[in-house]
Amino acid sequence: DDLQIYHDGTSNDSIIDESGTGNLNLQGTNVVIKTTGGTATQAHFYAGDEVGLYHNGTKKLATSSSGVDISGTATMDGLTVENDTNGDTIATLNNSSSGSAAQATLYVTNGSNNADGLFAGVNGTNMTPAGGFVADGAAIGSGTGVSGGLSIMTRANADMRFYTNGHTDERMRIANNGDISFYDDTGSAKFFWDASAESLGIGTSSPSQLMHLLGSSSVIRQQN
Repeated sequence: DDLQIYHDGTSNDSIIDESGTGNLNLQGTNVVIKTTGGTATQAHFYAGDEVGLYHNGTKKLATSSSGVDISGTATMDGLTVENDTNGDTIATLNNSSSGSAAQATLYVTNGSNNADGLFAGVNGTNMTPAGGFVADGAAIGSGTGVSGGLSIMTRANADMRFYTNGHTDERMRIANNGDISFYDDTGSAKFFWDASAESLGIGTSSPSQLMHLLGSSSVIRQQN
């Protein structure tokens, strides 16, 4: 009685029931599950290779040696990307199109409308520029449905830094005490706001007056 194959007249279901202590094994070089009449594949198990799951005969999920491949939209209640490696743990969003409207964008919203949240994305090299969206560039912002705007913050008691040319050329820093520094190409703060003293330094990061100009020619010129 460990294995039973029967038809339940009450539910009109056909049942394969393994009730023993062992496993129910389906064995084959390639195992395929299809709809009635064999018109559409629902699952395909390849020997020593991928497992494919289908929707209406179209493959939507396939396992691989490196993970899983999903075609279409993946809707889920949560997502955790976790690794244990002395290096980057990477989540990649890629659009391989070279079209004039190609973009790869991540949306974070509290609803189903992409305009009601945060977006971060990159534009293709052949994209037609539109406002702040430039070809081969990246953008981060809040959508048109976010009336509260966009806040950029450090939750810790830490500075905020802005870089160009990778992570080597710091151009601006907002310190945790409110000081603001703008840096030249040598890394020196040439425009500095001292928050505690409420003083502005141009050419110096140590203003001694409300406005302190320091340079070989400390001249303010107004020209019409």
